[in-house]
Amino acid sequence: MQTRDAERILREQRASKGYSSCFVNPNAVCPVCAASVFYYQNDRGSRVFFDDLSPPWPKHPCTDNPARSASAKSARPQPRARGIRLELAEAASFLGIYDGGRYHSSGYPIDWQMIEILSVERKGFQFFLTGQLIEMADGPVVYFSITCPEEIVAAGDVVSGCFSAISALHPTKLAPRSYKVTWFENERFVKVIATGEYALRPLREASSLASVRSEGPTPAAILIRRSKAPRARPKTAAAPRARDNVAKAKPRSKSKATKPCGRRSRTRSPSPGR
Repeated sequence: MQTRDAERILREQRASKGYSSCFVNPNAVCPVCAASVFYYQNDRGSRVFFDDLSPPWPKHPCTDNPARSASAKSARPQPRARGIRLELAEAASFLGIYDGGRYHSSGYPIDWQMIEILSVERKGFQFFLTGQLIEMADGPVVYFSITCPEEIVAAGDVVSGCFSAISALHPTKLAPRSYKVTWFENERFVKVIATGEYALRPLREASSLASVRSEGPTPAAILIRRSKAPRARPKTAAAPRARDNVAKAKPRSKSKATKPCGRRSRTRSPSPGR
């Protein structure tokens, strides 16, 4: 692939600005600069336009003027087809626009990655979400939960996630919000939804625990063992013996007593002339 070919592919698919447009189809065009932007609108008629769909969620500068707003093609941005995503990601990587991301062995993203919400299950203020990592070629499915008193996400939305938080656009306030996330394994996720039991951290099943023990202790297991082990008392220096204290104190008392005596004897001694 050559540079001009990569630029042509991105330009034809309206993905030349921001790496998010390689995976999510921009749904609006700016009337000022003709750039492809991401458009959102709430029930009150308020609108907002972004150049990217991940933190810090940069707004498009041309749409700050309400008199000249961009025209929207769809209600919300939607993920691109898998084949187009792969082609655009390859072109963007060749030009240095996109450098991929890091992922944990269990599947959740370490860096900010875009996630398409597949299903939402709500229990009180707890949202149990199933999503697909649309930046990866095979599109793995991940399971996680967030706590929010409002309907912040729905099936079909695109959010950004990392190992500690989920960043989503508030549907009413049209402003990005971050929520603490808990990642689950598939078996644990299904169990939590069925029983209503909520765990602060994802728990492993017995089968996975057996495999971990056979392979050797993990760093987390080592930390747990260290925390449960009895702590050794710190060794303190032995207190000095009483004789040493007395011996050291005696010369101090003598030196203090001799000074005033010497001064008195000098004042009372007669002069040699008399």
